[in-house]
Amino acid sequence: MITPAIISLLASVGEAELRVKCLPRVVVISSGDELVDVQATPSPYQVRKSNSYMVQAILAGQGLKADIRHIPDDPETIKQQLHICLQKYDVLLLTGGISMGKFDYIPVY
Repeated sequence: MITPAIISLLASVGEAELRVKCLPRVVVISSGDELVDVQATPSPYQVRKSNSYMVQAILAGQGLKADIRHIPDDPETIKQQLHICLQKYDVLLLTGGISMGKFDYIPVY
């Protein structure tokens, strides 16, 4: 973080410019038809989408802003959405849908 103290220090040693790195563009992607929104009441076979929010909060604690996306269990939709995310973000963090379940298609891509 560039604070007023850092700016003062740099100016005091004659530095007029500061080289910085931009933060990576991050997205947390959950997948699976068994996941429902936080406000929804899950059916017996469903759970709320909570992992994405936890990962987002952990990243925020480190000064990183992360978007959240959810992808259903559909091979073509997964392929399309991952392609879009690869173009838009520097880091993709995936949660869910990556085991060897019957409808876990992400390992294919």
